Amino acid sequence: ARAVQVDKSDLTDEATRGLLCVAPTLVAAGDIDGYHRFVWETIDHFGQTQNPIAAEQVVKICALLPCDESLLDALEPLGDILRQSVDNVRIWSTWDAYLHAWRVWALALLEYRLGNYEDAASSSRENLMSRDSTPSRAAMDHIILAMSLYQAGSVEESLDQLQSGKNMIATGLPYGLSRVVEVGSNTEGFWWDWVAARILLLEAESLMGNP
Repeated sequence: ARAVQVDKSDLTDEATRGLLCVAPTLVAAGDIDGYHRFVWETIDHFGQTQNPIAAEQVVKICALLPCDESLLDALEPLGDILRQSVDNVRIWSTWDAYLHAWRVWALALLEYRLGNYEDAASSSRENLMSRDSTPSRAAMDHIILAMSLYQAGSVEESLDQLQSGKNMIATGLPYGLSRVVEVGSNTEGFWWDWVAARILLLEAESLMGNP
């Protein structure tokens, strides 16, 4: 069965939310071909959304692994939606802060994939000072910041950020993947976000070494 079985006319975040667990599951299982098929199915269905939460979720799904030029081109309109959304945000509540922090993180991830390391680092630093403290997202902020700093030549600080992210992932995912579905809720981080964090950590360690 195809992974994306939804009404193509529905471009809302309700339609994309249920897909968030699929991408990290496929990558963690080693089905990289399946992941890439899923990415393009997701783009085909949701690449024209104007909903900023849906845009965030599609970027999280599709940029989990390094992207080729065609995928980056397909994601760039969603990046524009995210940039406009984070620039115009008004944070009135804890929930607003939570939603905003995830959008900033998705934008940082996309900027990193685009090679905009200064912008990715800036967004990651901003998010680490967020009113929202969801640990899984904060761990990924550390990882994206670490890789961005490393790519920009700030090796010493990048290693510190990598270690901070690694420590948070060790706490949030204490049994690795063996009992992952027992992990958390949206307060501590959904299990698929912790798996995504671990995938990004492995990428960072491949890039930077394992401190």
